[in-house]
Amino acid sequence: MFYNRRNYLREDTYLPFEARLLTVAERDNISAKISDKAVIIDFSSLHSFNGKSVNDWLKILIARFESLSKMMDDPDDKEKFQMLKFKRINLGGGGLKFISEVEYKLDDIVEIKILLPLIPPLPLYVYGEVTRIVKDNDEYDVGVKFIAVDEAIRDEIDSFVAKIIEREY
Repeated sequence: MFYNRRNYLREDTYLPFEARLLTVAERDNISAKISDKAVIIDFSSLHSFNGKSVNDWLKILIARFESLSKMMDDPDDKEKFQMLKFKRINLGGGGLKFISEVEYKLDDIVEIKILLPLIPPLPLYVYGEVTRIVKDNDEYDVGVKFIAVDEAIRDEIDSFVAKIIEREY
């Protein structure tokens, strides 16, 4: 019999993603947060009403235009969520796995910027401890366990993963 040690659903997905190693000094005051400086413009989902009323679609459009307006008002935005590259990751409420060209060490702490394509988009800073590293040629398969993540953010991630899984079946 197979026993799953994980408490959260996990799924492979492509998302705007970036990871960076924290310095020892930066590790003292970490806390996951939702940024208010991101935007994803994706109007492809508006071609079909899918049971939504015109009022629902107008609310979605207004939220997207407000996000775009924020980005345009702050061209020097240091967070640059709109510049993140899509990467394949394995995501769950407890952590994630990604391929990196950077060699991390066990117990390193990384800051992860990730953008969940919800309505409105959910730009997150989450932090994790490197728990697994497997070298494959010039790349590394890196496993990270989330730390300093409150339950609200963990629930958002878990809910997003559940939605991905529902679409596959």
